[in-house]
Amino acid sequence: MMTAPERGGMQKTSTKKAPQREPGGRNKLPNFQARCSAFAHQLPDGDSAQRRYQPDIILPARLRRQQITRLLQARNGGPCVTDDAEVWFDEIAIHLLIACSARGLDMAVEEWTSRHTPNLPKSYAAETIAQLKREPPFYTSIDIGRRLNVTADEKDALGLSHIAASDITPEEAAKRKRKRNSERMKKTRHATGQTKRPRDQAIRHTVQRLPNEPESSYYRRVRREREAASS
Repeated sequence: MMTAPERGGMQKTSTKKAPQREPGGRNKLPNFQARCSAFAHQLPDGDSAQRRYQPDIILPARLRRQQITRLLQARNGGPCVTDDAEVWFDEIAIHLLIACSARGLDMAVEEWTSRHTPNLPKSYAAETIAQLKREPPFYTSIDIGRRLNVTADEKDALGLSHIAASDITPEEAAKRKRKRNSERMKKTRHATGQTKRPRDQAIRHTVQRLPNEPESSYYRRVRREREAASS
């Protein structure tokens, strides 16, 4: 499919399709590969039944489809009309497969490629989808960010919540996320005039814990004090 390119661009080494696996098998969900095996079993075109996936697979796929498309548009200033179109479709194909019904998949592929990769050969798109049906790939947000060379600044600017940045560690990413959340909450409080309750007025900090008092008993007493104060 593709390898991690040098910073600042993408490169394609081969059109041969292979499962996208992270060295060392980094997988947050132990049964993820087994659950993804459903991708390989498509319903016949004439079947009116719909494929059913768990929400924790469908929803991230839909969000990643939107965010990869957003990244493509931002980097290319519109549709991608270069050879990188194959790289972009390699990345988006599995998310189209997950998010679309079996009967609507071909239409979804045709619509996405015509809008965002108009020069991509239809035979390449068909081959990619067929390969994914046979060999569902292993992937994570980290894999996507590494393959597309997503930077932390790019991730923040485009609001890429389901694609990881490749130029910072997970610890640094978590720190940046906490900072963003803190700033957002601060702006909300200033805009609405609603602030946190002062520490010295909080029941939790005015009810003293008794010596050798069990934690569960202490919190029950705090709850009773809070209810009495609000009545």
